[in-house]
Amino acid sequence: MENEKEHTGRSMSSQGRKGTPSSRFYNNRGDEPFHLEGDRKKLRRKALGQRRFRRLMTGFMVLMLAAYAAAGFIGIKLADKLLTGKPELDVADFVSEESTKIYDGDGKLITEIGHLYRENIKYDDCPESLIDAFLAIEDSRYFSHNGFDIPRFMKAAVEHVISHGSQGGSTFTMQLVKNTYFSIDDEEGGKEREATYEYKAQQIVLAMELELYLNKQEIFELYVNKLNFGGHIRGVQKAAEYYFGKDVTDLTLSESALLAGIINQPNGFNPYNYLESATARRNNVLWLMRQHGYITDTEYKLARDINIEDQLVGEDNMNVESTIYGAYIDAVIEEVKEKTGYDPSLKGMKIYTALDPDIQTQIEKIEDGGVGISYTDDLMQVAIITMNNQNGEIVGVGGGRNYTGGTRSFNRATQMFKQPGSSVKPILDYALAFEYLGYSLDEIIEDKPITFPGESRVLKNAGGKYTGDVTIKEALARSLNIPAIITLERVVGKIGNEAVVDYLQSIGISRASYKNFHLSFAIGGNECELTVKQLAGAHAMLINLGVYNEPHTIRKIEFSNGDLYYPEGQNVRALSSGSAYLVDCLTRNNVDMQIWNYMHILKRKYPVYAKTGTTDWGTSGRQYGIPEGASKDKWMVSSTSQYTNAVWLGYDQAVKGRDTYFQRWKANLNIHGKINNKLLDIEEQVSPNTLSGVKEPADIQDVRYVYGTWPHVKPESWMAGARMITSKESTAGITNYPLISSDEYKEIAQPTTGGGKPVISGVTASVTNGVLSIHWSSISGCAGGVKDISLHDNWNDIPMSGRCLVDLSWLTGKRSGSSTGTGFGAKIYANDVLVATITSGSNTYSGTPAVMEGTIKVCGYAVNSLGKSNEICTTAGVIVPTPEPTPTPTPTPTPTATPKPTHTPEPTPTATPKPTPTPTPKPTPTPTPKPTPTPTPTPTPTPTPTPTPTPTPTPTPKPTPTPTPTPTPPPTPEPTHTPEPEPEPTPDSEVNP
Repeated sequence: MENEKEHTGRSMSSQGRKGTPSSRFYNNRGDEPFHLEGDRKKLRRKALGQRRFRRLMTGFMVLMLAAYAAAGFIGIKLADKLLTGKPELDVADFVSEESTKIYDGDGKLITEIGHLYRENIKYDDCPESLIDAFLAIEDSRYFSHNGFDIPRFMKAAVEHVISHGSQGGSTFTMQLVKNTYFSIDDEEGGKEREATYEYKAQQIVLAMELELYLNKQEIFELYVNKLNFGGHIRGVQKAAEYYFGKDVTDLTLSESALLAGIINQPNGFNPYNYLESATARRNNVLWLMRQHGYITDTEYKLARDINIEDQLVGEDNMNVESTIYGAYIDAVIEEVKEKTGYDPSLKGMKIYTALDPDIQTQIEKIEDGGVGISYTDDLMQVAIITMNNQNGEIVGVGGGRNYTGGTRSFNRATQMFKQPGSSVKPILDYALAFEYLGYSLDEIIEDKPITFPGESRVLKNAGGKYTGDVTIKEALARSLNIPAIITLERVVGKIGNEAVVDYLQSIGISRASYKNFHLSFAIGGNECELTVKQLAGAHAMLINLGVYNEPHTIRKIEFSNGDLYYPEGQNVRALSSGSAYLVDCLTRNNVDMQIWNYMHILKRKYPVYAKTGTTDWGTSGRQYGIPEGASKDKWMVSSTSQYTNAVWLGYDQAVKGRDTYFQRWKANLNIHGKINNKLLDIEEQVSPNTLSGVKEPADIQDVRYVYGTWPHVKPESWMAGARMITSKESTAGITNYPLISSDEYKEIAQPTTGGGKPVISGVTASVTNGVLSIHWSSISGCAGGVKDISLHDNWNDIPMSGRCLVDLSWLTGKRSGSSTGTGFGAKIYANDVLVATITSGSNTYSGTPAVMEGTIKVCGYAVNSLGKSNEICTTAGVIVPTPEPTPTPTPTPTPTATPKPTHTPEPTPTATPKPTPTPTPKPTPTPTPKPTPTPTPTPTPTPTPTPTPTPTPTPTPKPTPTPTPTPTPPPTPEPTHTPEPEPEPTPDSEVNP
């Protein structure tokens, strides 16, 4: 029997039915069966003239081609002409790509992606009813022919000639070849190659070849997996899910018949759109199944009477691409492309991710303005990465507000490159300082005016203030720029630019290069750019004690061919565990230290590690109405022992009139801090481990050295009474920068030690009766807690003093060539014009260095053999020039009609409450020579005015000679032993170059 399935390995049906062929032909289009002779007569009446001739010729050619093929001569007689361009058969080509499935961290299916949705099945998954339905409607002799069914093909040719009908003559195998090599599959149903002789010949040959490589069951399996069932649905498994919400193994007879009938017109027989047509088509299939003996008459009637609409589950039931977790899914797709070279939308695979639904949901609520997070305007954007420190797995992604999932939106968390500002300091400056410079947790670094080497611009902290000596903890907690730059400059001096760049690249900072590296990287400026994901990965490395795991969303990928992919580039040692731990101590201190900053909001019962960063518009925002230097980006990274969160808050671009920058009130809302706080809340709930602190590793050593020295000086016997400190250092740091002796230190003593050049802490000056008095105070390397932090170079002359935490003059002064012959000097200015320069062998001076008139300013300094000290300027007072005596003063006798005598001038000029010469800070000459008994701060009393109108012989210093008895403070803030934090609630001290 032509429909017997001896190759299937199973019986014809569970009822033991036999296939009894009918004496009639059956229309595979699904129409009611018809008697060929009756229909042929009707069609003959419509065929006339040349139309019949063309059909006959076409049919003849097709029949000849079939005959040649059957005889085995096609490869000999027609190969040159008909088989030119025939695809090379490759069995792998017939395996259909499944749609890609993405699973969360618990192994639960999140979504499917792909242009087409498909899931391949095995032959044994197909129920008997499904196989029978396809055989009945498409290829009843499938298990007996060799891929080319000559009787069926000839019948189709005759039908084509006689009726111009469209009855198919293709077998399952030929259809599989067509769908693989000769058609373009799309959601509209696909486009088949033009049916030329060459195409048909190649299709037949390829089908017969394929039958030599695969058995019938394998070909049927490939065939049903490739079929188009309408829209994006491909393969019988997805069709079963789409229409009936079940696996293919659970299909009923009615459902199997419907699916087998749909493929002829996938969209036209879609029951969701054309229920009546779909029902008629299903009934045709059932009828043919009965005619072929696959089902009984009772089974036929029962299945036919079922309402299809009662079996359908609705189009929304299909697991198609979801919009939930959009930013995370997009990050997964981006990662697959980058790591495997495949597009998961085109190549089917199963992707197992690390997504934590609770954390991801919290992130999406934060972006939507939920859970207590409010944004100041609709242009403010945010990006978030939450990852596992221990293995690099990204558990949550926030791509931005109003993120549209499933459309491959711009993902700010993974694709946006921005300057990180001070958030880079822990991972770059101080990490490498602990590793290569031997820095300790109690390191002292200077905060003073400096420039980049060979450049003239003076670098600043936020607010333009400098402190002097600061500890490393204070430097990072206050986010001071200068100590960070000085530190990175030392690192570069030790290991070179290339090694620094290599390190940055090793922790995922992909845009760092030998070409663009600059010391401005120390504060996250210039061409230092990275993504939120990269910043999270670098900070996570520190919590993971120096072991870098490239941030990744994917745990495993299973490809359809059985190949597996696992993340690479994991567990790479980038920094010693000791150096990483010391940085962790600093970032923990940022949260715990009693210096107000944005990170205090994160304080918990367990340790939290954090760092902020800020960048600004510079001058580029002016054209948009943005003030110069206004902030545009806010960063905060927070970590626990389990997770690291990196958050960016800011604006994609400047928009005129929209205030796309952070005014003080906006910055003080601390939105990025609140976001981190909400992330910590959810992480406490879902963390698989108890959140605790980072454990101190074995490569941490307690080191005792002379406090304030760098390089560190080891204690020596003669140093009794000197200030020592025991602090923590990493073994790597000690190895790379060992402690040195005092003699070695004396040879390389740095200006930061306060040894060598003199330093003055104050200058006082006064002027009395034209005599200038000057006093220089606190002349030593570090006297009174003050030191010189001036900048004097080819471009700048900035006198300044600052805090000195440790006086090392006892150490540096012992070297040969130490300072000798300290002297003092001052520049004298009158009305801001230099009139004299004086020197003195002692710290006092009194004299008249030049003719001085007007406001007198003194800029004092000290000098010795090692150089010049800082300068401190103060105002000494005002000298009023002596007026020339007038020969005819105003009180000349004048005749008057009044009886009062006029020969005696009025001797009481004080009768006027306000004297004519009103005191002003400028030495304006007084036109009236009469003495005015106004109080002055001059220690010597002014001579008592006499009744004579002539001027006083001694010039009276005019009002406010202001010889201030107390010293005027220097231009910088008065140094204090314990500097308080800036009163402004803007903690970051960042100014990007």
